[in-house]
Amino acid sequence: MPVYNGEKYIRKALDSLLAQTFTDFELIISDNASTDNTYSICQEYAQKDSRIKVFRQAENRGAEKNFAYVLYKAKGEYFMWAAYDDKCELDCIEKLVCFLESNPSIMLCTPDVRWIDNNGETIRVSHLKGIYHSSESNWKQVRKQFFEYPLSNEIFFAVYGLYRTDFLKKQEGMSPTKGIMTAIENLFLARLAIRGQIAAIPHVLKIYRTHEDSTYVRECQTLRKLDYILLGLNIRKELLRIIIGSSDITFSEKFSLLRTWILSILRAMARRLILKPLLMVIKKRL
Repeated sequence: MPVYNGEKYIRKALDSLLAQTFTDFELIISDNASTDNTYSICQEYAQKDSRIKVFRQAENRGAEKNFAYVLYKAKGEYFMWAAYDDKCELDCIEKLVCFLESNPSIMLCTPDVRWIDNNGETIRVSHLKGIYHSSESNWKQVRKQFFEYPLSNEIFFAVYGLYRTDFLKKQEGMSPTKGIMTAIENLFLARLAIRGQIAAIPHVLKIYRTHEDSTYVRECQTLRKLDYILLGLNIRKELLRIIIGSSDITFSEKFSLLRTWILSILRAMARRLILKPLLMVIKKRL
């Protein structure tokens, strides 16, 4: 659990993890030099539960390095990043572990996600149907979704799923695009999808809290329209580099992913240049 200034929500996050039906795990917390009571809260919990290991950074290392730090400290067979402001259903880890043990070809498993507001009220549910696992699944077809931008079907939530630790430690870590943390998971998941299979299970086990204090919301409030355009261009450029530069897939697989990449751009252009103006005209006439 990488965290910075999470005193408002971290107790609920910790309570949901410590109450899991699967109990054989270590909870590694890295406090990124918080200026609130986060560290003392974590110490309080660590004194009560020996599964918790708390580390405090001397200075703020940035979110991506804090994420990498907890992975570096991990020793178990499986690994999961836990957000300080989210929660899990009680059988979340148990079901994800069971799935990975039954499906050795899958490197990352993620559940469906329930969105809640600042007060814990349900907003909606995200069903990651596009990457549901089944005996008929064709991974080469499923993988294409990770090379679209924006990602469809909210499959970006997979970043908080359960990984095989050895596999994850061999991969390139998350890094912001031109200093922007928004959409940081896009390129990370695309690189993973080149080297291993990702799957979702049809169970709502993760609880995602959306609130004004989150890094995502704060950053979105500061970004201008031009920033979003440049972000999209840079992400698409990096996706192209991943496709062309990969030595883990065949030429025909590269061609297939490149086709997906091009079609994604064309769809985005159609929405911007045709659909949005058309909707504005219809709205004015109504």
